[in-house]
Amino acid sequence: MYLDVSGMSTAEIAKDVARLFDLVAEERAKLRSGDAASLSDGLTLSGRHAGAADRLAEDAGRAPVETAAKVSVIAIAYQMKAVGSFNRMQVLCDAVGELSPNAEAWLDNCWNGVAGWWS
Repeated sequence: MYLDVSGMSTAEIAKDVARLFDLVAEERAKLRSGDAASLSDGLTLSGRHAGAADRLAEDAGRAPVETAAKVSVIAIAYQMKAVGSFNRMQVLCDAVGELSPNAEAWLDNCWNGVAGWWS
């Protein structure tokens, strides 16, 4: 997944968001089983997203992968709103839902209150 999504189709972005959710779900499963999340996993993911590693290291806490993924999808929301409209965000959310209803619910939660999106 890339921070700049301007050259990507909605389907490509949806696939990347669904992949991010898969990583989040994997991390959540590890946490439920008592395995500690690796901060380096989150920082590796975040390194591809606007150099936010320092902020993520500070904020990540127990779930560094989920923190990095959330920052990424929030950046996508602002980009889609800036270059398109709220409707473009809705189209993406629907496309993610076609791939994974759980990923759609996660995206909806991440976007709540962002760029005019309300769950």
